[in-house]
Amino acid sequence: MIIDTETGVLVDTTAINADAIRTPIDGAVAATLQKDQRWIEEAKRIIKDKKGEQRKIAKAYLTDTEVNNKRGMVAVDVLLEDGSKYNAEFRYPSMMLRCLIYEPADKGK
Repeated sequence: MIIDTETGVLVDTTAINADAIRTPIDGAVAATLQKDQRWIEEAKRIIKDKKGEQRKIAKAYLTDTEVNNKRGMVAVDVLLEDGSKYNAEFRYPSMMLRCLIYEPADKGK
């Protein structure tokens, strides 16, 4: 876990599972994943149900697909209405959460 020392906000939670198998994603599977809303819905569910996020989600989408395909990962950016963002990384094909990173709206200011 990484906690922002100025705000006390948890910004990075990385789960390690040595048994998780890394399965690279080929072009055909990548094209299917772009249309598969389950990854986005799972990211939103984790953020709301497990993390307890109450702010409104403005938009969610797959990100860094080219890099993550090689890593066997599916990453979803979830943007909140206030400009904050979560990035959820999942192992493919198990949909096991690997990492959840939070970026406050005012980051970098």
